[in-house]
Amino acid sequence: GSLPTMADKRFVTLNDTGESFQNYEANTGISEVIDNFNVKYKCSTQLNNTHFIGNLNSSLDNSLLGSNYIAKSKPYNFNQYDLLKDVLQVPGTVIAMASFAGRIFAFSKNKVFKIEPNNLFIEDTWENVGTFYQKSVYVSEYGMCWCDKNNIYLWDGRTVQTIGDSILKGDSVNSWQGGSLVYTEATDADPTLKPQVFWDPKRKAFLIMFTSDTDHRKIWAYSVTKNRWDFGVAGDDGNNLQIQAFVHGPDDEVLYVRDADASLWWLNGATTRKPLSWHSKKLTMGMDTQIKLFKKVRLTGTEASGNPMDAD
Repeated sequence: GSLPTMADKRFVTLNDTGESFQNYEANTGISEVIDNFNVKYKCSTQLNNTHFIGNLNSSLDNSLLGSNYIAKSKPYNFNQYDLLKDVLQVPGTVIAMASFAGRIFAFSKNKVFKIEPNNLFIEDTWENVGTFYQKSVYVSEYGMCWCDKNNIYLWDGRTVQTIGDSILKGDSVNSWQGGSLVYTEATDADPTLKPQVFWDPKRKAFLIMFTSDTDHRKIWAYSVTKNRWDFGVAGDDGNNLQIQAFVHGPDDEVLYVRDADASLWWLNGATTRKPLSWHSKKLTMGMDTQIKLFKKVRLTGTEASGNPMDAD
């Protein structure tokens, strides 16, 4: 019928010249046996255009990962990890990470690991010093500040100073050790009672926010330039609207959000409403290579009149 005839034959001669072309691993720097880049992590930091993540979980092989593992991404590609090579195991559960002075710091509850970022090895270990969780550590140009139940610390790149010595005791409610800190009631699912460390650029001060009872958030502010502590109640107006988290505004002002309150507040700033803008990164939903379509976007908030706003 219409089928072609197979009587004619064609021959092609292939000469093996010995040239070897690049394989997948040579092109990407990642082993070809890794077919899933979706790594879950609980804390992270970045240095040298590389993303460092800790306390890992992945569908690749859970026996290779865990709460005491750290991985680093490929440079300029924060979502690409070679989990067979660029990983480090530390002797402790990683609950916070930070980068300062060319080094990565991984925190557990009672240890701090100083890590060399290029070859990914532990350079030094600080014993009997730890922290609560990721927001209990903050880095500014004046140093890295963090806290644990024993003290408040500042590392300037050379030495670790215990800057909280003058406020450790002496007050039955508000001193760091003698006060009734409620961080023991916080959980990983609800860490808002754990102490937080933040930086106030205007005052050149580290803000250490803690909870002394269930109705108040309080702040110890350490001025780096004056080497002095100041104390205050943080954002409570008598209606149990405690501060939950801090963030820097576009002009480096300190903003915060309060419990059961939809507003964003300026710490020690004006009380009048200000315009707000926010720009997100690319929203890939964890899958960068797939094309997606958003059919609906919902905006919720409060209008200037105080009426709730809910629009699709």
